[in-house]
Amino acid sequence: MKLSDAMWQGRKTCRLLFPDANSDALGCAANAAGIPKAAGPLVSKEQLARRQAITRTWPWLLANDCQYLREISDCFYDLVCNGKMSLKELIGYVRSVEPDCVAESQTHPEQSLLQESMPVP
Repeated sequence: MKLSDAMWQGRKTCRLLFPDANSDALGCAANAAGIPKAAGPLVSKEQLARRQAITRTWPWLLANDCQYLREISDCFYDLVCNGKMSLKELIGYVRSVEPDCVAESQTHPEQSLLQESMPVP
């Protein structure tokens, strides 16, 4: 399953709370993909294991020194949670940078959502 599709399917489990790795942008995708939720604080072993499961499911997130992983998380917390971007817009961005097939190369267009699409306050 593509990350954008999982985010769309899991969007109803998304909560605009900081920090909540079980229900942020990547967390809602993980919920849709069946990755178990993690107990404990954000920096716990359980949360780390959940993030590792997410990057095993969508390894392209680690491309370009984790650019996409950081960018999606930052945009969710900085823009979506603050009402400056909708979750639907973030999902559209993810759709524009993710590979056509999960098994394809991890090469992506050099595109930065924070730099090109939305000014950071």
